[in-house]
Amino acid sequence: MSKKISAIVSGAGLLAAVWTDLVKAVREKGGSDEDLHRLSTPDGKATIEQIALVIMANAKTDKPKFPSEALAHDLISAGWEIVEDVEPSQLKGKTLEMVSFLKGEDYVNGDAMKKRAVELKANLGLADAKYLLNHQNEIPVEFRDNVLVCAGTVLRSPGGRLCVACLGWGVDRWYLGFGWLDSDWRGGGRLLRCK
Repeated sequence: MSKKISAIVSGAGLLAAVWTDLVKAVREKGGSDEDLHRLSTPDGKATIEQIALVIMANAKTDKPKFPSEALAHDLISAGWEIVEDVEPSQLKGKTLEMVSFLKGEDYVNGDAMKKRAVELKANLGLADAKYLLNHQNEIPVEFRDNVLVCAGTVLRSPGGRLCVACLGWGVDRWYLGFGWLDSDWRGGGRLLRCK
């Protein structure tokens, strides 16, 4: 019986220490008690799942090389691999704006589009695309006529082609797709950045 009590006390101590560190980290990043209480809502379940994946990934010897491997692994099909990635942009509560990667041309190649995404500070990645898919109400209605390009994460398909994540509006929601980098990138595509 005393071993059971000892295990319970030990587990409670661990839980208290982890919660204390989490509260401190959230506050240091500018979060509030409201952000922490959201963990107990249905929307908080996705955040808890992401935390669990990060913890498990950090415990493995084969740690994810890229943020999107931990945060958006469910968007990566079998046989695909990330070859380049960016840190998530912390979009929560931010206002988004669209910017064009064209400078008067009718189109550019994928390398030019990616370079301009960095220059324009509009270089969102796959983890950002996942956030937007889960928070579609934060994407302004006027963006629906464009394809939103997340050029910060480059993936290689099983066939060897490189691509980036794109969000396109369907009948009633945004959907994830992938655009080949070796294609021409035209005026219907837009990059996103925080205002």
